[in-house]
Amino acid sequence: MKNSFFILILLVLALFFIVAGFLLNVRDYAINILAEMAGLFIGVIVAVVLVDRLTENQRRKRWARVRELTHRTISHHLVNIMLELFNHFPLTNHRITATLLTSRDHLEPKMIEALNNIINQIKDLLTANKITNQSAFDYYHAIKWDVNQIRFDLIPRVMQSSDNQNLIDTLVEFDDTIQDIQTALIMQNQISDSDIRSHIVPLLETIQNIYKCLIENNSKYQ
Repeated sequence: MKNSFFILILLVLALFFIVAGFLLNVRDYAINILAEMAGLFIGVIVAVVLVDRLTENQRRKRWARVRELTHRTISHHLVNIMLELFNHFPLTNHRITATLLTSRDHLEPKMIEALNNIINQIKDLLTANKITNQSAFDYYHAIKWDVNQIRFDLIPRVMQSSDNQNLIDTLVEFDDTIQDIQTALIMQNQISDSDIRSHIVPLLETIQNIYKCLIENNSKYQ
């Protein structure tokens, strides 16, 4: 914004000196001075524009080198969080684990369908009261390391370097969801009959949104 205002001022000054030069055509010396000043201002404008573009391109290239690794690492931790579901809840479609494993280090569009399947299974298990508070507590504890890696390492990295606002927003939503879970766990320690199972589905839906953003962003740069 500041650069645009600066360029506008320089353009106005350049035009002023060019017009003044025409008005003073009988004064060769003055015309030469004015022409040189106009050329100087135009040169500065070109330099500012080129420097801005070069700086932006360099920033994008630097981010491009780490973008793929960062997104792959986020995907890796998300898949770990999903795989832990099978260790703590009676999910029936274990064939999905094959999709999860192949999506751990590579962004796979079919992962979205797998996530839909898992979310629907978890909803059915909650409706049938087949998920206990204790199993939910154990699940939250098991995914703590992967969650913390995303929250305290990867989210700051993305917020600092990425220009993908949708991805940033979904990661912030993930962080908010984890904070809700942590609050629920504190309440569960204070009130033994507090229900902490209700946060499982919002967590999985947030993970699904993150994965969608990762796939869209990956397609954009291919």
